[in-house]
Amino acid sequence: MPIPGASSVTAALSVSGLATDRFAFEGFLPKKPGARQKLLRDLKKEERTIVLFESTHRIVESLRDMAEIFPVSKQVFVAREISKKFETHFLGSASDCLQWVESDKDQQKGEFVLVLQGSNESEIEAVRQEAALKILELLGSSISTKDAVAIASEISGARRISSMRTL
Repeated sequence: MPIPGASSVTAALSVSGLATDRFAFEGFLPKKPGARQKLLRDLKKEERTIVLFESTHRIVESLRDMAEIFPVSKQVFVAREISKKFETHFLGSASDCLQWVESDKDQQKGEFVLVLQGSNESEIEAVRQEAALKILELLGSSISTKDAVAIASEISGARRISSMRTL
């Protein structure tokens, strides 16, 4: 059990088992699904551990969005009711966390702190690859494959694009 101090952020970090040497606090996730999903996509490539707050009313939707956006390898720590009688914790993939919360209505009540594992270099490169392939798709056949690959690589930061488009 963490020893509560002035902040649920540090209490959750202290028991999460995730890296604590570099972290960022993002506050509450946006209420609107589109804005929340955009932020989560941006956080997908963040190298630091991320700490978020979420309300009891949106925890299921937020974990569902995370399960769709994050790779299975990304660990998510859910802390509920920190420093209170019914405090609970769970560490797993976003899908595992969603299943845990959905399986017990009591786990959907209270105040939530979410701690997201920072991305490693291979995950960041995968995001870049995904962006590069999307750029290639958007460019279509309007320019040569060689030029399209060069543009996609420059914009996305991908070191090399692993799959060439078919014309």
